Amino acid sequence: MKTPVENPLPSDDSTHDEFPDLPEEDRELMNALRQSVQEVQPDARFAAQLEEELHQTRAALPQPVQTSRAGRFFGSTARTIGWGLAILLLMLGLGWSIQNLRPVASAPAAVPSTIGPTSVQSYPTPTQGATSPTTSPELPKSTPASSTPAGLSSPFFPGDTLVLQSNFPEVPLNPTVYQLVSGPKLTIDNILAKAHQLGVDGHVYKANGEGNGPVFVVSDGLQRILFLGSADTFFYDSNYITAAAGTLALPAVDVQTATAETWLKARNLLDFPYKVTTDPGQPGLVQFERILDGFPMRYGQNRPVSIRVSIDEHAKVKRVEFVSVPVQAVGPLPIRSAAQAWDDLVNGPSLLNNNGPDSVEITRGGVFTSNVQTWGRTYPLGKPIEMFGYLSVLPAAEAGVPPEITFNNYPLTGDTSNLLQVNPVGQFLQILGTMDSDATGKLSFRMNGWQTSAFSDDNQEGTIERDGTKAYLNTAAKRLLLADLPGDVPTGLHVSVRGVVIDGNPPELDWMYVQTGATSSGGGGGGGGFHELNLTGAVLPTPTIVPFPKEGERVDGLIGYPTMIIHQFQNGTHVVEYNIALDYSNSQPELGHVLTLASGSGLAGIENYLKLPVKVWGQITFLQNGKPGLSVERFEPEYPGLHYQLFVGKYEIVNLDNQTVLRFVTQDNQVYVLKSSLQYGAAVAVGRPGDLILVEGLAYPGDTFAGYPLITEAGSSVVTSNEELNHYKIAAAQPEIITETTPPPGLQLVIKDIELVYYTPDLRGVGQNIEASGVPMYIQPAWRFSGTYSDGTPVEILVQAAASQFLK
Repeated sequence: MKTPVENPLPSDDSTHDEFPDLPEEDRELMNALRQSVQEVQPDARFAAQLEEELHQTRAALPQPVQTSRAGRFFGSTARTIGWGLAILLLMLGLGWSIQNLRPVASAPAAVPSTIGPTSVQSYPTPTQGATSPTTSPELPKSTPASSTPAGLSSPFFPGDTLVLQSNFPEVPLNPTVYQLVSGPKLTIDNILAKAHQLGVDGHVYKANGEGNGPVFVVSDGLQRILFLGSADTFFYDSNYITAAAGTLALPAVDVQTATAETWLKARNLLDFPYKVTTDPGQPGLVQFERILDGFPMRYGQNRPVSIRVSIDEHAKVKRVEFVSVPVQAVGPLPIRSAAQAWDDLVNGPSLLNNNGPDSVEITRGGVFTSNVQTWGRTYPLGKPIEMFGYLSVLPAAEAGVPPEITFNNYPLTGDTSNLLQVNPVGQFLQILGTMDSDATGKLSFRMNGWQTSAFSDDNQEGTIERDGTKAYLNTAAKRLLLADLPGDVPTGLHVSVRGVVIDGNPPELDWMYVQTGATSSGGGGGGGGFHELNLTGAVLPTPTIVPFPKEGERVDGLIGYPTMIIHQFQNGTHVVEYNIALDYSNSQPELGHVLTLASGSGLAGIENYLKLPVKVWGQITFLQNGKPGLSVERFEPEYPGLHYQLFVGKYEIVNLDNQTVLRFVTQDNQVYVLKSSLQYGAAVAVGRPGDLILVEGLAYPGDTFAGYPLITEAGSSVVTSNEELNHYKIAAAQPEIITETTPPPGLQLVIKDIELVYYTPDLRGVGQNIEASGVPMYIQPAWRFSGTYSDGTPVEILVQAAASQFLK
């Protein structure tokens, strides 16, 4: 039986910081919003792109400084990010590919001829003859020309041949640079006004947290808007309950475009120049790309600045992702020409330092594709049903309004007083009730009883089978009944199904959603990042230049941690890359932080010491990309016998030497202290006290704290089964395998288009208090070179256009 009881089981309502390795301003908001988004499933067409951009965003975050050698290479505990966190990150905008900029509305103003602190002006009103905000303007493009002689090489594309098939465009060499400024403070009044503009008349609820600005939700029980720090920064869902569901039985592209454009215009959201684009790889998505001064706007990584509208199979607007941030014109910015930027790309020195590309961003591939389809569970009205899932409770921001309580996104009604008293947010629950509908068709779930689920939240993969009116999921281990499966889920389809497995004859999978298809974020990018702009007019002091090491320079006993990356290409070839992450006490800063290990007589066997401290001897050699490498003559372990171990046990939060740390007791009663807790305290804990935890790590000889040996963690997780332990393989010392969507080296790269674009920083979480950081955020010109490899892979190269005297 799986009937819930009327009274809840005891629960642990202690708080727990699940995001210790994020910056403080992000972590506060992440923990606060966690309660409101435990089980929301994002639109799958956005989820894969989110995952890739999240990885890129996280990789770019500042890393904490370690205090000792043993902890320098492994500063934080490994984490597994599930769907609940994914939608949380989607709501926070941590990897936004969807943005739009709104100029500050004001009268035209003269722009000074020089850049300086007195030159900030409002963005001028478009003059007569300017592009209409409701049309798609002709963008400046490069003029095709005959191919230049083949054979050009570049340190940015080692082993490849570059061919230029475009003339350099003629554009003003003093385009305007813009600065982001704070928008109006978010208030209940302007939230309700914007919600009314979007056709949502509901109450305002607040998700606690002030990290990136306040976060509010407006809901009418069906439509929902999530506001992030500004009334002009929001996610809109036309049906929050079914936001994750959707198939590919979509209307024609012209119908999608007309539907999206009509919806936005009716709500006065297209008051800027734009270009409409769609992509077969992102079915149902219409983008309204932002144009500034006649030039397209880019985030980099092949991402246009745009409003994104998702259209469903019924030719209705499903989701709108919108960001609008005020800008001010600062003044004209002298830039180098496209020909100068191209020369720098080919020759390299001015755009290359010992750590890689400088003022350059390269994206190979960059094509997002998805054929994901999702079917959500529907329930009969007025009949007793049992539902498994997660609770969300959002306090009202308006006086006298009760909190919003949802279960699996359904508004929860009935006597919820006992539930709210225990507040089991974050726990997997089992609720008995009935599905109701009001006169407008809005659904709600009336609760009759609840308990913490006796069944596990599960995900099963298999093939859909049908036997008469019954449907089944045939997995590798069993055949599971799927009740109420929609008829349009094809027989024979390979799917993943989220739900709980109920033993019986036959066993049943009480499912929440069924999903099929795959996504690919495509390609990858790299670059050293753009320099900050120097717009004060002051002459900057000459920076201290760290010289490149010299060819043949010796390295003796250099300490670092070797890594191995296997690049697997789609044509079946692979390339093995060895690197060494240098110890931060390295006295040779010209080598940078990571050094490539080139083939050498002493490299053999180093794969047995991956991510372990070693000493290396050899000579500096220069690689095809112009970066220094090391031809290894010999190496030796710094700590002979040191190896990665698997520790299984439970942790305790204790105070040792006036410091809160995690004491770890293994199953064989060996006692350690987790080293990461010396710096971050209990915030690094995985799971909760009493959970069985698995820790991969190193026990350095003589490394102790308060008399206990230390474990330097490489990864941690909660143990879910004995089977997991029996088949566990330590991952820390394994090579990283990357399946490349980019082409292998040795191809021809043809550059077909060159254009000037406006490059903007990531706008996540901005909208008010932009100036609080003290670092101006500029929208600046950049040269965009685009083309394809001989195997058809697209390439985008962005080069910072500002003249060198305006760079810090």
